[in-house]
Amino acid sequence: MRISNKQIHETVRTAVSKASSALAKAQETAITGKKLVHPSDDPSGAAMANAIRSAVAANDAYTRNASRAKELLTATEAALSDIMSVLQEARQLAMQTNNETITPEGRAALVAHVQSLQKRLRLIANTSADGIYVFGGAQTEEPYPETSNPVPSYKGDLGERLIEIGPNTVVAGNVPGTKVFNVQVEDKPTNLFAILEELSDGVKSAVEPSDLLKQIDKALENVLAVRTEIGGRLQRVELATSRLSDAEINLKTSLSKLEDADLSEAILELKQRELAYEAALAVASRVGNLSLLDYLR
Repeated sequence: MRISNKQIHETVRTAVSKASSALAKAQETAITGKKLVHPSDDPSGAAMANAIRSAVAANDAYTRNASRAKELLTATEAALSDIMSVLQEARQLAMQTNNETITPEGRAALVAHVQSLQKRLRLIANTSADGIYVFGGAQTEEPYPETSNPVPSYKGDLGERLIEIGPNTVVAGNVPGTKVFNVQVEDKPTNLFAILEELSDGVKSAVEPSDLLKQIDKALENVLAVRTEIGGRLQRVELATSRLSDAEINLKTSLSKLEDADLSEAILELKQRELAYEAALAVASRVGNLSLLDYLR
């Protein structure tokens, strides 16, 4: 079977075109460091890479949420620690309420100390982090706003800021103020502000401190329980953060295996494609009277 010049020319044209395309692909791989640049390079690999990128994006979102949860819970834990310090100081003062050796000046100093504790407690009660009042529930206003009343009313609610830190995994980033500041002492409801106000009155009138000490001890017990709960939440967040970090490494490693080219292999492939292209051009130059431009059109 005789092959016409036209068929030869078309065969050579096709060979040059394929060699040119392969060279262009090798150049792109060597320059970008990516073996998967276009979906057409590997349709199934491209689909898998897109799925991994979506997983990376979701993992990043969970990581940001975990960081936010940690910030809120750390601020909450610190505030609870400060509340316990206030109550411990209050307990020391309560033990001195009926001390008959205290002078009027000394008693006035004790009252001033209690008043400073009341101010500290109100400041702690309005602790905020990331623009959120940690004891305000789901509300955005100060939970214990400044008023002339030494026993302020709670302006927050019973809600919690639920933060998603993983697939089907949420953690509350705060605590409603009522859970911390309200306390039940022998079926008698009270709160930390009322206890300090009662302490102030007790210091002034030199009352026997047993009832005050009982209330303060119950308040300390309650705050410690909440603090322990917050510590548990922080551990969950830290564990989730560690898992998210591991997942990020694994996902990005998988994505790299799909997309990234081995540099030494890419350079070797480029050299081979350059040789193949030069060979195709050399063959084309020997065939017929078609010019190089004819083959490249």
